Amino acid sequence: MMALLSIVAMGAVILLSVTIWQRSGRRRRVAIVEAARVLIVAVVLFFAWQPESLVPVRQNQQRDLVILVDQTDSMQTSDALGNQQRERLSRLSAANALMESAAWDDLDSRIRRRVIPFGDQDGGRSDLALAMRQACADHPDSLAMVMVSDGQWNRGRSPIDQVLQDSLQFADAWQMHTVSVGSEQRLPDIQLMQTQIPAFAVVDRSIGIPISLRNRFSTTQSISVRLLAEDEQGGVTEVATQAVQVSANGRYDGRLQWQSSQAGTYQLTVDVPELPGESDPNNNQFSRQVVVRPEALKVLVIESRPRWEFRYLRNALIRDPGIDVQCLLYQPDLKGQGGGGKDYIEQFPQVAEQLAGFDVIFVGDVPLQTSADGQKGLSVKQAEQLADLVRQQACGLVLMPGPRGLQQSLQGSALAALFPVEMDVARPKGSGAEQPGAFVLSRAGRESLLTQLSADPKDNWSVWESLPGFYWHAAALRAKPGSQVLAVHADKVNSFGRVPLLATRSAGAGKVLYMGTDSAWRWRMGVEDKYHYRFWGQVIRWMAYQRNMVVGQRMRLSYQPEEPDAGVPVAFRASIMTVDGQPLQEPTVELIAQSSDGGELRFQLQSADQGWGVYNGDFAFPKAGRWTVRLQTPPGQPPAAKPLETEIVVNELAADGIGEPARRDIMNEIARVGGGQSFEITDAAGLVATANQALASDQQIKRIQWWNHPAVMLTLIAGLSLFWVGRKWAGAI
Repeated sequence: MMALLSIVAMGAVILLSVTIWQRSGRRRRVAIVEAARVLIVAVVLFFAWQPESLVPVRQNQQRDLVILVDQTDSMQTSDALGNQQRERLSRLSAANALMESAAWDDLDSRIRRRVIPFGDQDGGRSDLALAMRQACADHPDSLAMVMVSDGQWNRGRSPIDQVLQDSLQFADAWQMHTVSVGSEQRLPDIQLMQTQIPAFAVVDRSIGIPISLRNRFSTTQSISVRLLAEDEQGGVTEVATQAVQVSANGRYDGRLQWQSSQAGTYQLTVDVPELPGESDPNNNQFSRQVVVRPEALKVLVIESRPRWEFRYLRNALIRDPGIDVQCLLYQPDLKGQGGGGKDYIEQFPQVAEQLAGFDVIFVGDVPLQTSADGQKGLSVKQAEQLADLVRQQACGLVLMPGPRGLQQSLQGSALAALFPVEMDVARPKGSGAEQPGAFVLSRAGRESLLTQLSADPKDNWSVWESLPGFYWHAAALRAKPGSQVLAVHADKVNSFGRVPLLATRSAGAGKVLYMGTDSAWRWRMGVEDKYHYRFWGQVIRWMAYQRNMVVGQRMRLSYQPEEPDAGVPVAFRASIMTVDGQPLQEPTVELIAQSSDGGELRFQLQSADQGWGVYNGDFAFPKAGRWTVRLQTPPGQPPAAKPLETEIVVNELAADGIGEPARRDIMNEIARVGGGQSFEITDAAGLVATANQALASDQQIKRIQWWNHPAVMLTLIAGLSLFWVGRKWAGAI
């Protein structure tokens, strides 16, 4: 519309001027005046379109080039190329050489270089995202940022997510460049990967310490692994050694054995000697404090008829000096309960403190007692007490069904939810066979400590194959969700797969094991207790381990994980009985944590179940070191016993690994998302040129609105004045 009006107006003015000029007899002066008229109208129409000009203006204000330099442990890896492309430098040395390059002399004088090193005090934590976030907060108007790193990070959010957030926040006014340092190839190293040393051990009981070694060399390495024990007097003894060969870029999994004949506190250290050419000798050692104390485990075995499985299990437990076994028989042919011996009890424990004193309870082929059938067995309330005992008191429960099928009735009680497997209700008496069946270990079973019947893990499979078979098994359909199947039937299959025979699951704070045959006693054939009691001994101690971590007269304390890292929550669980044997009813109890430097922290455990005196709570130790944790009864309550104390060694969070390959893929992606470029550690000149170019393209643009400019208005007024004078000159007025 504006264009049409402009054309019409311009045409009308030209027509008017031509007409006036012709009527004047085509006089020269009139022609000049009319030409001026046309020019003035053309200028007015031109400025009616609101013309503007964009003029670049040179900036003299200084801009920051923020350079983040990674100084964590991984930057000590010596795999960076120097300027000569032959010498090998540490990644940090190469980064420092980049900062000292003569190429920085060519940096525009208006660019101010700000070098910001990052990394925590010990260098173990690498948080690239945090470094970027803090730099953006401190320098929001920076020209660009440069990340000099190997791309290794083990803390915080993903650096790629962080740079994406920053790029969205600052839009086109911000760029993130990266300088990658280090090789993508791993350096030669022997790494002690995985070591699990228990928090406590038992006098004269051997403990197995699993170890895993990783060989990062390109050749097979012969390694001697040592286990050192330091006693309370500071004496160090080499208690075990193992010579192994690890293939090139391979892994070795093994086990060290240790036992102490005396109670006390020991510092166990797994040590691998440093090999020539190894990049990181700091990952060759692992230490853990172990408390050795006399064993006093209490086991309750509940059965109906004393079948062979019960008899051999009872006899084996009686011979173990570290176990106090008590048995309860519900024999249908006898008037009373019990069994007549000194290790038998006459009735199910009636007091909560008595029942809570058992670490492991075996429930055999025992029925659920109801008023309808009059069978001797567990009452509904007793079954509920057992279920609560497992969940709240971290007690272990072993379920051992039998050929009479009585245990199937427990599916109608609170114990049903604790079964690791789904039972076939149509076949309560299970399945018998004329030919012996055999166990087949699952993958989880081959790795489990419960099924280790040989000191050498390599021989364990052949031991299980050589065990005498069984002629009966319970009718289990499949494992429940959350259960772990350790062994299945070698031949029997149902619609869900092989029949599970040995399975475990966690139930609250406790553990449950299902044994689907009644013939483990036959493992004694020719070898006596070698395999039979080794298996059951491992089961009992595995189940009782957690609740016996810290034990007092009427108080227990357990915590997970056993080897916490600084800043990671630790789950504490306490069980407290009063002096009269009743569960503590207070809403909270207090834990006091004291560090080795004298600092003290207090935190509360909340009541989880007042019926059992159980208290739960989470606490994160703020720093690494040795912490003494003390549990005591609340003020105003008569002390149940002297306060419980234990020492927890808090580790530093997993550190950056020296010798780990550089993550150039991470660095390249950071630059791509941040709208920047990736540079090599030797390309300081390219980085400087890019910064200078960014400053040149960052000039301020000035907008001039000519239609609103005072000079244009003055010129237009002057033109109109001259036009008026011209008309006088031409004699038009």
